[in-house]
Formats: sequence, C-alpha cells, structure tokens
Amino acid sequence: MIEESRPGIPDRGVRFRSPNPNVRPFLNQIFSIRRFTADNETRHLLPIRESHLPKASPQPSASTRKRILFAAGSGDVAQTLERWASEQADTRIMAQAYSAQIYTLAHQRNWRLFCFPNNPCQPLRRGQISVLPFPKPTKQGLHFFVEEIRYGYKLARLSKRLHVDLIICATGMHPLGYLAASMFSGKPIVISLHNTLWIRGQEAPKGLRGIILRNSARFLRKRIARVVAVSDEIRNQVLQLWKLPPDRVAVHVPQYELASMPSSSPSNDLPRRILFAGRVQTHKGIDDILHAAKILEDDQPNTYHWVFAGEGPALANHQATAQDLGLDHATTFLGQVDRATLIQEITKCFVTITPTRATFNEGLAKLPLEGAILGRPAIVSTVVPALDLLEDAAIGVRPSDPKDIAHAVQTLHENTDLYLAKCNACNRVRDLVTDETISFRTRIAQAVDAAINNQ
Repeated sequence: MIEESRPGIPDRGVRFRSPNPNVRPFLNQIFSIRRFTADNETRHLLPIRESHLPKASPQPSASTRKRILFAAGSGDVAQTLERWASEQADTRIMAQAYSAQIYTLAHQRNWRLFCFPNNPCQPLRRGQISVLPFPKPTKQGLHFFVEEIRYGYKLARLSKRLHVDLIICATGMHPLGYLAASMFSGKPIVISLHNTLWIRGQEAPKGLRGIILRNSARFLRKRIARVVAVSDEIRNQVLQLWKLPPDRVAVHVPQYELASMPSSSPSNDLPRRILFAGRVQTHKGIDDILHAAKILEDDQPNTYHWVFAGEGPALANHQATAQDLGLDHATTFLGQVDRATLIQEITKCFVTITPTRATFNEGLAKLPLEGAILGRPAIVSTVVPALDLLEDAAIGVRPSDPKDIAHAVQTLHENTDLYLAKCNACNRVRDLVTDETISFRTRIAQAVDAAINNQ
C-alpha cells in the first residue's frame, strides 16, 4: 500500500507500508524523494534550488497554453537555448540540435516549456522556455535499476509540481524508468529513443535482463502515448517488445543545413584517407581499425592514411597501440575538432568508417550520414542502424573483425566502379536529411498532438 506524507511532517515523498519488513526498506529506497529545497541535506539528491523552479500555477484549462516537460539528454541544451534565442547558428555540431527543434516547436505552438537536461548546467530562461539541471546518477548492477526507477519517479513529481500537460522524454532510460514516470505522473508521455533496446542483428535479451524488459513492456504499452525513434531498427524492436500499434511509433531522420556542406568529388591522390570521428571509447572499434591498418600497411605500404577525430577515455591507449604497431606515419589523431574542421576532414577523406563493436546499443551513428552528405561512402559495422538508411552508400563489415575492415577498404580502393556507384548513392541521403516531413520536430509535433487529443 502507498501513502503520502502526512500534514505537519516533512515531505519525504511516497512511503510504502508492507506486511513484509524485508520488502519495505527496499521499496522506500526506490521511491523516496525529498522536497525541492536548497538546504545542504537534500541538494545532492535533487540539485534544483527552490528559486530556480517556476512558481506553480493553477491547473491549466483547455484555453490556456500547453505546459510541456522536456526531459532532455546529455547535450548542452542551455547553450543551445542561448544560441537559438539570439538566432545564432550552432557551429558545435553538424546536425540540427534536437533541443533547438523542440525550442522552435515550443515557440510555434506557444508552449510553456520546462527543459530538464540529465547533466549539470546553469539554470536559464528565455521567454516561455526554461532550462533547469536534473542530473541522472550513473550506477551499475541492481543499483542501476533502482536509480532508473527513482529518476522516472522524480520526473513524475516534477510534472505534478509544474502542472504540465505532457512529458517528452528524450533522456536515455531503462523501460523501468519510463514506467515509473508514466505511472506516477498520470500524464501522457512521448518517448524519443536514440539507442536500440538490444544490439542490432542479435536476439532480444534473455535471462534477468530479458525478464525485466518483457515485464516492464507489458505495462508500458498501455501508458506510452507515442514513441519517436531515430532509426527503423529501434522502431522494429519497440514494436516487437512493447507490442504497440504501428501508428504509435514513428521514425525521424536527423536534419542538416546543406548550404555549408557541399558535395564534392573525392580526390584520387594517395595515400587514401580513411576517417573515424566520434567519442573515443573501446566499444567504438578503434582498436579494430588500427589492426586493419596494420594488415594493409604490411600488404600495401603508404597506400592508406587513417585519421581519428575525437576525444575520450581510450584515446591514450589507442595512440599507444598505433605506436606499438609501427603506424605512427600512417595515423593521425586530431583530438576534438569543430564543425568546420570536420567538414574539411570528410571532404579530404576517401571513405568514413564506423566499426562499432557488438557491446554497444548504437541507435543510428551520424558520421556515416555526414560523410554521405558530402559525397563519401561509409564502411559501417553491421550492428550500426545507419546501415539501413545508407543502403547502397555503405559497405557493412562484421564487428570486431579487422580482416573484414581491411578487405572492405581494399575493395573500395581497387574497384573504382563500385566506389563511384556508392558515391552516387550518397545523393539519396542528401534528400533524406533535408526532408522536413520526417524531421525530429515534425515527428514530435505529430506525437504531441495525437497524445493530447487522445486523453
């Protein structure tokens, strides 16, 4: 049984009364949440000051503006809001920022938008749009599931305090978190998914993880209003696991401004430049690229040059591996680069490469798309859903297989007709990434309209 805190007693959130004394502390640990205050005792649990939260207003009627809670991801949504409000182009990333598209939608629809990124930031308000930090703890094992449920419950508490009409949840959460948010908020929820539920090409999880996924899905399918996914692979998995009607799950395609991204013909000069760009982590497959580079360097010296753009925890290890393999002359590590530099690197390259390993739930991967926009085909691991979108503009390779990577690179180098055919196939991608009808903003607008109208 659930009871709310009684009058005159400090609010500690929901409390469970269970006849089983062993169950009660565990349930209270999951669902306990303190009030939104600025005292030192509670700030670490929910780092939002009372003064930062907008004052609660009466429940809005149908004639007033809609109040929307946007649970954002880990991007710098506050800086994006600053740039959006001042009509400055965001030069930090290639694609149109998802949060900027939400801001535009809020402006067009006259929403009162409360944006809560899952990482620390400075509170900010511009017009009817507020950004407030709502950090999401990172845990492992069973504590991960506990924190996911608690985070979803905290979102529900926020939605009640702010009297919102709907929640847009774009922060990555386990289905248990979505379930907690939907159960305790009582509001329609639109979920934006950017990662697969399991690895592309593999079966749905079994064991404890599979049991949790399937059982949470049984309840989610009745509570989730709409789902907007970044790839067909995610949509297919949602339909399989959550059993939602197909019209409740839509796919969007990242959108790009092509004025600064002209397509060009690749150079015939040697060495051929192969470009990786992204977060430098073990699951990105950079070690596999380096061993493929060693294979090709031994077979065809000075024919290929491998360029790595990005930073991350595995950067030093990969640089050491390149040195150990004797690839100093054949590799370049650029570190973090800005948008203009990345465009230059793609233009100079022969092909982009995204060899993600089968240990990461990749939702799409944008580098292959950005390479195709600029006229460069991609070598992509078969666990990467971007392969479906690229079609003939890419070659799929097995994850964690340097020999397959080396074979793909060599094939494109030696088979000119095949390479040019894949370059021509890139034109289709340029059409997709400028189609407003399948943009994130359009799909979210459609999902919100359907969710509110079906209440």
